[in-house]
Amino acid sequence: MQRYLRYKKLYTVFRFLFTGFIVANLIILLLLNPSNDPEQATTLLIKWLDITCTITFIIEVFLKIIALGFFNTSIRRTKAFLSQFINFVDLILIMVVITDLTDGLISVRSFFSL
Repeated sequence: MQRYLRYKKLYTVFRFLFTGFIVANLIILLLLNPSNDPEQATTLLIKWLDITCTITFIIEVFLKIIALGFFNTSIRRTKAFLSQFINFVDLILIMVVITDLTDGLISVRSFFSL
């Protein structure tokens, strides 16, 4: 029972932490403006905060994959990572954001040329 309560408490902290990062990222995205000077200190700060949130989301996805298993799981009454639709959407969004952050180093055209 203590182990379950410890797990439940850790899960609640994990959930609230990443919900806070999602809200922070939404505010950051609202502050991003393409017409701002890219060399301005505020624009650079917003860009670095966006990168920090993205790295946090990548860590979240990897932790979920480790905890739940990618295709199957050994934990009773728990679905694997890809068997939950919202996790699949998270994985696709992370791939798109990584592609966007690399500023063209990895372009979508390179995937089609294979």
